[in-house]
Amino acid sequence: MGEYTKTESIGKGSLSWNRPKESRLNWNLFDQVLELLKDSQWHSLNEIEEKISLPKEEFAPVLKLFVELGFISRMDEGSKVRIKPLGVEFLELPHE
Repeated sequence: MGEYTKTESIGKGSLSWNRPKESRLNWNLFDQVLELLKDSQWHSLNEIEEKISLPKEEFAPVLKLFVELGFISRMDEGSKVRIKPLGVEFLELPHE
């Protein structure tokens, strides 16, 4: 996903966050992964790869972020994942 760097605008005195150009958030991918996991069962990375039609390397950063946010759990050295209650709550938030 790339690293975020804090920058300060000289003269304006304000802070901003710059994201590397190669780092683009794919919100559709976030939704696809959580929707797949919403049954609260353990899912293998191979199953996720097959169902969302993307290689593991492309959705692995999303899984890492979800683990860090407390949305999912990992099992067997990360080869299986399952949604946590916080992830289910996030899925149930109203869409605008």
